[in-house]
Amino acid sequence: MKKRIAIISLLLLLLLSAVAVAQRPMDEQAKLRFAATQHEIISILIEEGEFDRVLPEFRKIVNLGLQDERLVVQEVGVVTNGLMVLDAFSTAHQIIDEFLPLAKERENQFTLLMIKGKVFKQEGRLKDAVKMYRQAQELND
Repeated sequence: MKKRIAIISLLLLLLLSAVAVAQRPMDEQAKLRFAATQHEIISILIEEGEFDRVLPEFRKIVNLGLQDERLVVQEVGVVTNGLMVLDAFSTAHQIIDEFLPLAKERENQFTLLMIKGKVFKQEGRLKDAVKMYRQAQELND
């Protein structure tokens, strides 16, 4: 009986310490390392044509809450370029559309609108591309 109580106590202690570690916020360097590994995972998913898995993996980068949102915007550009090469325009639009409302800085909003315009242009939706470029121009007014 004492042995069971000791084992249960040990397991409870391990569980509580695991929860404490999981709740500890990541420092910025750890976030950047995690984002780097996510980038590689996303690259492989794109290469393998598993486009439906790209957005959930990309969300993991967004949810890190990086201090410099430009890094996420740059990743949007890299990921959408990879998707456009394989004509996965729908997924490219989803990624941009999901992050655009979260972008706080006008410069980043501008860049995302330009990327979206590029996706439309590559897709052959030229009127939509012009519309995005006009929205980007309006941010400069």
